Amino acid sequence: MAILSRDGEAFEEYEKALEAFKKTISVNPKFAEAYKSLFLLYNVLRDDFNAAQILAAFTEADPGEAETFQEMVLKTAPPRGWAG
Repeated sequence: MAILSRDGEAFEEYEKALEAFKKTISVNPKFAEAYKSLFLLYNVLRDDFNAAQILAAFTEADPGEAETFQEMVLKTAPPRGWAG
């Protein structure tokens, strides 16, 4: 999957990061920092669907930590419209 910028340049580093976070989660499904990082990356890419999927996946993987994770994400997620 190639992620393209508005001017058509491939964001290979984003793609590598996506794969690295997904792999980390597959190895350790309760590692909250990997979920948070993946959520933030999807947020920067404006991929709200996958960001929501990550929140749901973590909630399912570790229900006891879900509320803490969601609070952490809300505190660290860049606001909409943020150009980064």
